Amino acid sequence: MTGKTILLDLDIVAVSSSAAAEKRFYSVNGQRFKTKKEMKAVLGVVPEEEIERIVEPEPLSHARQMARVLVQSILDACAPLRDYRGYLSGPDNFRYKIATLKPYKGNRDRSEEPTWRKDVEEWLLKEYPVERTQGYEADDRLAVEFTKDTKNTILA
Repeated sequence: MTGKTILLDLDIVAVSSSAAAEKRFYSVNGQRFKTKKEMKAVLGVVPEEEIERIVEPEPLSHARQMARVLVQSILDACAPLRDYRGYLSGPDNFRYKIATLKPYKGNRDRSEEPTWRKDVEEWLLKEYPVERTQGYEADDRLAVEFTKDTKNTILA
């Protein structure tokens, strides 16, 4: 049998394709800026409470198409392949329970979550051979699966 088995961490696919399917702006007194850096260059320092974050999502179909293109480009880059499987992180990640000094991923602003992320995850689960992990992250599962046959497996 030729080719390798490709193991895909689809968390990044869901996040990046969803984020690419929306436009984000910052607004202060009706003036729109693409970035906070641009805003600061024009207005100087602006108190956070005066900044309005605006998110304009494109249709869900755009996020799905971007996810499809991204998955296919990974598979094409790894060809020839014998098989492929994707993984998405599920709930109840053990790291949240054992992080005692600082919250696990506590530096991430959950309000910045892309609009279509959960919808793209559900679509990936239906469209591809994908498993949602339970109690740990997708990349943990990839590592476990990779160690079963390191010579014939590619992590993506």
